[in-house]
Amino acid sequence: MEDTRVTTTRVPLGQSVRVVEAVRHAGDVVRVAAGTAVLAAGAAVASQGWLSNVETGVFRLVNDLPEGLDGPLRVAMQAGSLPAAPVVALGALAARRPRLARDTVLAGVAAWVAAKGVKAVVGRGRPGMLLDALVFRGGIDTGLGFPSGHAAVAAALATAAGPHLGRTARRAAWGGVAVVGISRIFVGAHLPVDVVGGIALGWVLGALVHLLFGAPAGDLDERAVQVALARMDDRPS
Repeated sequence: MEDTRVTTTRVPLGQSVRVVEAVRHAGDVVRVAAGTAVLAAGAAVASQGWLSNVETGVFRLVNDLPEGLDGPLRVAMQAGSLPAAPVVALGALAARRPRLARDTVLAGVAAWVAAKGVKAVVGRGRPGMLLDALVFRGGIDTGLGFPSGHAAVAAALATAAGPHLGRTARRAAWGGVAVVGISRIFVGAHLPVDVVGGIALGWVLGALVHLLFGAPAGDLDERAVQVALARMDDRPS
């Protein structure tokens, strides 16, 4: 079920029109529930204090990738840093997309803060505390590991921005989330379950922002708008 508020304006043919002010999608409720379930499952695994052979194998596969990837992955990793949220928001404001700016900065900052809180509850260490003979790149991260804050911020930004973007841009945003997660394992900062938990957390928070403020339903075809307006004009007064 959707709660929709619509503003309709007459515009010339040939122009695209964004008419939906706020739509709350039932799909966002599903995203919150599914993301919470994944986060809880990841937390249960992470709190056990030991690593499965599968998680260890995936970590070593990514952590042992060629050194030539260090520079590109380190740059891509910044898309999940805390400053990424205001940077994206400023870009949205420059493009005159205030709702996109609001949604992304709220979701991104909330993801960073929430990740800190979940880390304190779960208490899982970083890879260096649980594994031997791993590769650290750019220093050794201290503190707790589950969930990955970088993965959470990147996923929150992608989720919050999704309804504002076209299909290609949405796919690119989620591709960036995957790269951020890989980069955190590559540099030795996080384990795979940490990354999955971070993505789930960001997904939840991005969906919660949509439920709080609503989300755009997309651009309507200008001819369809004109037909609808013509029918309204034909109604008896």
